[in-house]
Amino acid sequence: ANAAGIPVVALDSVVGGGEVMSAVRSDNIKGEEMVTEYIFERLGGQGKVIHLQGDLKVEVGAHRSEGFHNVLSRYPEIELVFEAEGNWYRDRGAELTQQALAKQPDIQAVIAGNDLTALGAADAIAKVGRTKEILVAGFDALPEALLSIHEGQMTATIRQDADGMAREALGAAIQGIRGEVVPSLLLTKVELITLDNL
Repeated sequence: ANAAGIPVVALDSVVGGGEVMSAVRSDNIKGEEMVTEYIFERLGGQGKVIHLQGDLKVEVGAHRSEGFHNVLSRYPEIELVFEAEGNWYRDRGAELTQQALAKQPDIQAVIAGNDLTALGAADAIAKVGRTKEILVAGFDALPEALLSIHEGQMTATIRQDADGMAREALGAAIQGIRGEVVPSLLLTKVELITLDNL
């Protein structure tokens, strides 16, 4: 496409090579900041937490981890007692949470880089009978995560604006075809989802 002079727009994630005219994605840093802030406020600004990151070699994982640490730096009484890469999978989220609970049984919250990892954490927490005691947050607002929030197993997630991303990407492509200047990065909105607005 680059060789033929065809404009390329990356939607939701980066492209592993070539030139991209514009990238359209969610504001992953802001989203992770929103959900982390919510959990820390629910804890009253103090307590022990687990952070299950996504794949840090991927931009989305790195950005979400950055958002978490941005908020953590503002809460001196929140203690990060366990942090590891969850790699986006439910079974890995469960496995890491089991490890963390074995080392730090008095944790009060788990913040995960995506919903599947958070659902795995919720599974591990349910196995030890502590669902009502430990807050669990994810990212993506998957249907199963929304159901989990409804049932009281997860606490919060972040909804991405998939329709908005598609509109922005199509708009950027049309502008590019017309030879107009297009922003190299377009960030779309994110929304905190809890039981209150589910």
